[in-house]
Order: sequence, then structure tokens, then C-alpha cells
Amino acid sequence: MNKQKQHSNNLKQAIMFFQQGEFNEADQILSNLVEVNPNNFQTNFLKGYIALLRNNQDAKYWLTKAIQLKKNDRNTLSLLAEFHYRQDEFQKAAEYLSSAGQVAKAQKLSYFRNKTPYQIKNNKSITINFVSLDPLPVIQVRINGHKPVNFFIDTGGGEIILDEEYAQQSDIHLIGSDLGIFGAGKKGKLSHGTIETLEIGDFIIKNIPVNVMKLGHALDSYFGDIKINGAIGTVFLYHFLSTLDYTHEQLILRPRTDVSYEEFKNENQSKELNSIPFWLCDDHFMVTWGSINQSKPYLFFVDTGLVGGSFTCPKSTIKEAKIHLDKKKRSSGMGGGGLMSITPFDANDLTLGSIKQKKIRGLYGPFPPTIEKMFGFHIGGLISHEFFKKYALTMDFDRMQYYLT
Repeated sequence: MNKQKQHSNNLKQAIMFFQQGEFNEADQILSNLVEVNPNNFQTNFLKGYIALLRNNQDAKYWLTKAIQLKKNDRNTLSLLAEFHYRQDEFQKAAEYLSSAGQVAKAQKLSYFRNKTPYQIKNNKSITINFVSLDPLPVIQVRINGHKPVNFFIDTGGGEIILDEEYAQQSDIHLIGSDLGIFGAGKKGKLSHGTIETLEIGDFIIKNIPVNVMKLGHALDSYFGDIKINGAIGTVFLYHFLSTLDYTHEQLILRPRTDVSYEEFKNENQSKELNSIPFWLCDDHFMVTWGSINQSKPYLFFVDTGLVGGSFTCPKSTIKEAKIHLDKKKRSSGMGGGGLMSITPFDANDLTLGSIKQKKIRGLYGPFPPTIEKMFGFHIGGLISHEFFKKYALTMDFDRMQYYLT
């Protein structure tokens, strides 16, 4: 077999591993390929993509090389934008976003040209008590010096989200809009903006990008008497060693430093600390391995914002995991994009890494079908709120590990 054909076959094998979510196996093949042919676009692109999923600084090298080999490739430009966005290098991210055609977000990030984003005062560990645990964790924050308001916490969201009505009262600087994808794949208007300050516990954080959307109607039926004005998403939590402690109903934010990590480990020496590796897609899609009904392993999206269930999934997983749906129990529920059809179901077991729970409640319908293959690999489900209520969930974006105690 000639070298060109061998290279092609090996690249196909690497792509197959990538599509299956076997990123380490794919990367091993790609590392060999790039030594033989350092100027192949697809090899460099996939090396960069996998490095970005690992939140590894090597992503910049491989993606920069890929864009040199195929100028104006929108997928590569978007990944380069995401790399710089995670470093809070907003001006550079804006340049790549603009070239990739993502104008509204590019304009928002350009607004920070002469500002330091996520500038934190009182950078120490803090603990914030939940206002309530159910249907989702709620904490109080203060925006731009206004009175305290309630925000729920949702790792299924990216940047901080403000309710449209509240944003009009809170001196929010609005900059353009586009469409967001919500439960059941419904789309809705998502405006871009910035806030000057966010106060949370003893922290004062300055210069924060936000999204603005209509939240009220979607949330009123869930939260009852608790008025919700916004949501804290993964992008905010990313700036800390963040713990959602469901058992003690607290959010703990530690600085992202080696000292904080050692303190965290020491605090949990006497507890069973379950460590689970995860990967980060785009700005907030955290995925890790799990299974449902003793199924084959799937990559699950860890989205803590599903109300009323531990799990939701696409039709393909329902079929493969032999999950029974009782259509007589079908009802309607509100999501960020409007009404969606929901069918509850029971599963014998649900696992995430080494953690297993039995007799869990799932909901068929809320899973956004667009994300099943949106990132080039298969996502088999979404694991959420009810699953985590027995644990403290810590997200370590430096070591790319979840810790569940």
C-alpha cells in the first residue's frame, strides 16, 4: 500500500474515533499523521479541535496552522474565536468571530476593547446560600448596583442571561441579537449586551458580557412565588473552581489557582471523591461518558437546568436503550423557545462515570435534537438536576475533571 493511501486510511480511522467521542484514540493517530504530513489541513484541524475540547493551550498552535492551510474556513475561525474567548482575550476573539460571520457576538466582545473582562475584586473563596434548591438552585445577585434579584444556576446556559424586562430597568448596554437554541430544539431571540458590575456574595465582578431574552413566561410556572430575573451559566462558573453543593444548598466559588485546588482536596480528604473527566465544546457544552438502562456508553451533556427530571435524550437513545414511553402521560411544558411536548419515563439505572443511580425519572422531548451531532460527534443524552441532588458537584476547568462528593 502506498504512503498516500495509508495516510488516507489512517485519517479515516481517526475521524471515525472522533465521531464516536473516542478523542484520545483519535489524537494518537493524528499525532502520527502530522509527523508524516505536517501540512494536511484536516489533520491539523482535528488536532486543534481535540486540544480545545481538552481546554489545552496547544489548541492555538494547531488551529492557527489549520487556518494558514485553509484560509477563511469558518469552522476553524469559530474554534480560534472560542480559544481566545476562554482566555478572556475578547478583541482577538471578536476578530475571528467577525471573519466567521458571527457579527452580533463579535460586536459585543469588541466593546471590551479598553476594558478588562471578568475583573474580580476580593478574589478569595466565597460561599453563597441558595434561596431555594427546587425546581433549580436559585441565588441572589446584584446587577449594576441595583437591588438584589434572583438568578437560577444552569450549566446548560453559556453567558449570564438576563430577563428582557429586567434588563430594561438595569442599565444594560445592548449590542445586537441573534437566535439561541433551547429545549426541544426551539429557537428564540437572544440579544447581546454588557453589564458594568455583578455582585455575588463578597465578590464584585466588573465588565461582563451577557445575553438578554424573555424569561418570565417560561419560568413562572416552575418557580411560583420566586421572581426570577436571570440565570448564571457555565461561562461565569468557568472563571472559578466552582462547586454546586446540592446537599448543603450552596454555591462555592474558589479562585482558579493551584492553592485553591490543594485547599479543595484537603477539605475533601475524608470524603469519597469521585473524579470524572469531561470535555468542553463551544462555550458551555460539557460532555462526559455515561449510560442509561445498562446501555452502551454515551457522551452525555451535563446540563443542570432540566426541571423535573434526571435525564433527557434524543429518539435514537430511546430506541437503543429500550426505554418505554407512555404516551398517555404526555403533556406540555415551557422552555426558553416556547411550548414543548414532554413525555415522562422511568429508567432502571443512569450512570455518569463511576456514579450510578437506580430508578430514575427521565423526560422525553426537552432534548434539543440539533445538538445530537452538532459538534461532529454523537451526544446521546442530557443529564441534569435530579441526578445531582445527592452530591456536591465541582467543575475543574484546569484539569478538566468533575468531582462529585
